[in-house]
Amino acid sequence: MKKTLIIILFLLNANSLFGQNNNRFIFASSYGLSYIDYGGKFYALPPEFETNNIVTDINSIGTVMGFELDYNIKNNNYVGVGFSRQHHSKKVNNTFYFNNNEFTLDNYQSNLNKTLIDIRYKRVYKYFTWSAGLFYFWESYATPSIYTNDSGGVNIILDNSYNNKDQFGFYASAGCLFPIKNNINLGIQTKAYYSFAGIETISLAPFIAFRF
Repeated sequence: MKKTLIIILFLLNANSLFGQNNNRFIFASSYGLSYIDYGGKFYALPPEFETNNIVTDINSIGTVMGFELDYNIKNNNYVGVGFSRQHHSKKVNNTFYFNNNEFTLDNYQSNLNKTLIDIRYKRVYKYFTWSAGLFYFWESYATPSIYTNDSGGVNIILDNSYNNKDQFGFYASAGCLFPIKNNINLGIQTKAYYSFAGIETISLAPFIAFRF
């Protein structure tokens, strides 16, 4: 009963706060689709060793979840931060041969996870918004390796290693807003992340945003 009362009081206070005309913050939460252009096969050996190779696979299309917090500095101008988490995966079934030995990946779950943090300038209108800024990312994915050790045996490694190369870049987004109340918007937003190595991620996600 006590917990229920606390929740009711919080909602009443939040509604009162969100209803003010001098709201300075916007908090948004989103969930949608993400795209990476380097999805596909990761080879332990060069691809020409077709029957002597261990291969893991990643789908180029995945999911992305994000949170944003922006502060109004003047009129329609905001500065803010964002957090996004991507997940790409694929079930791998693969049989390969090395030194007359057969190896099998049976229903192996190959994953790629990427975390992106951005800081940006945002412009917000009644039905449209855009932003631009800088971002930092890190990611992990399963990379295979295969080699013969000193005793003549075969070592196979599936390593969920971290990739910290080209971790900085430029970020831009654009979205449409659909006002529900003065303090609540639904919308859809596309984002693009470009590092010094090229395009890292493109995403498209619906979101809900609260002013307070």
